[in-house]
Amino acid sequence: MCYNNTMRIKFELIFILVLIIMSIPVSALTLSGGISYTTETAKSIAFENVDIFINMNKYNAYLRDCFHNENIKNFKKGKYKYRNRRITLFNNSDYSVNYKKNKKISYYYNSSGELQYVSFSTLGKYPRKTLKYSINGKLDSIALSIAPREQYVFDINKRLVAHWIGDNGYNEKGELIAKRKSQ
Repeated sequence: MCYNNTMRIKFELIFILVLIIMSIPVSALTLSGGISYTTETAKSIAFENVDIFINMNKYNAYLRDCFHNENIKNFKKGKYKYRNRRITLFNNSDYSVNYKKNKKISYYYNSSGELQYVSFSTLGKYPRKTLKYSINGKLDSIALSIAPREQYVFDINKRLVAHWIGDNGYNEKGELIAKRKSQ
């Protein structure tokens, strides 16, 4: 009789516990988020499968910016978008040109309109990689864009040059080191 009583009490306790659990309201929280990058993870991704040298002969037509005078006039008016190209002006008066006919390639000119670098970008989903080569064909830097307005830039020695957030560039200490204007 004692055995039946113990079993009955256990059964009642389990039954009450199940009723309590079933009566607790259920709520769900949808988690959203993206991948978080540190400087080290960005560096690792940036330097995967990169050529240190490329042949620059096919870019000889871009050694001088053929729109230099027009670009300089329009910079003063705050105009950076054109029918065939987009310009980014840097605070040292250097600028880059990206032609709409090939959005993967950008040409970097000094303030006199002389080609300094050519960069090649991947397009599509983030992260996007941009490899920047000097006019001698040697890799100069790599940028890893992790979002539309955020990128890490590394030099050839894998040192962080700048962490761009919007139009502001920061060094490894988080200090503002450069600004750029683009639209």
